[in-house]
Amino acid sequence: MRFPRILPVVFTVFFVGMLTGSALAKTLRSPFPDVPTESAAADSIHRFSLLGLLTGYESGLFGPNDALTRAQATLLLARFENRMIDPLRKQIEEMRQVLDLGWCGDGLRQTGEECDDGNKMEEDGCSAECLRENLSSGCAGGRELGETFPSGDRCNTCICMEGGIACTKMACPVSEPEPEVKADPVLPVESEPQPQPQPQTAPLCGNGICEIYENVLPPHRRFHCPMDCTGEPLQRQCNAVKTDVLSLSNEETACGSNKDCVAVRQSCPHITCGIAVNKSNYPSISLAMDDALDTCRREGMITECVLCEHTVAVCKVGHCVLQKAGQ
Repeated sequence: MRFPRILPVVFTVFFVGMLTGSALAKTLRSPFPDVPTESAAADSIHRFSLLGLLTGYESGLFGPNDALTRAQATLLLARFENRMIDPLRKQIEEMRQVLDLGWCGDGLRQTGEECDDGNKMEEDGCSAECLRENLSSGCAGGRELGETFPSGDRCNTCICMEGGIACTKMACPVSEPEPEVKADPVLPVESEPQPQPQPQTAPLCGNGICEIYENVLPPHRRFHCPMDCTGEPLQRQCNAVKTDVLSLSNEETACGSNKDCVAVRQSCPHITCGIAVNKSNYPSISLAMDDALDTCRREGMITECVLCEHTVAVCKVGHCVLQKAGQ
């Protein structure tokens, strides 16, 4: 990717400012009486004290030879991030939006992002700055590793894993529209043109599906892909991926007791009313079911919703199976 000409200017101004500040620090007297002027660290101590990154004791001393605790190091890093790094992040985000290069939290992993889960929440595996989080001790809300819980929309199921929180991605059932109330006619008012909406998932160039923004004029700078919009017949994959997901191996359903089993379900629309698997295979099978449903959606092969019986996952003869609740 070629960076715009404005980026060298921004970084040049930043580094010139740092060098200028260092030169200025050498001409001023240190505010700490216990830091000798001839000390090798005197200029740096003075420079960062001016920026508020370093502070001394209430007595006015700095204690240049005192040991640094882990708590003090954490506070120092937090000050450095807030004062020096956050302004750069904001400048880069503004340039990305002006140049239509996406933004952190848009659900599409961009250059420079370790992850992007489509939100600005912390403790869900991907930070508000699109950096991976270490969740070895659990997830947000006190969730323990392996714990399953309903998603915020109450239509999907989530699980806490070491890599973060993974949730199924089924669409909620559409509620019946409320009866329209006729109002007095209002004269039309010209409004400002609205920005072009971004797709929920990035179009995949080369999959033979003519998706949004792939063949529009003027061409979209990120999603232009006319080869998918030639009108050639599409080789459908829906039935094949559904068969692969529902064909479970013996290892995926093996169990020793009912505690080893869990039911994998999807909200309507779905490709199955549920399957029983070993808990250790829940994340991979749940995500595979989501991918299969996405494939069928893109190919226009979603079936109508059906009423599924309430079942529970139990262990029988060494394998997890679904059993009607109450039996």
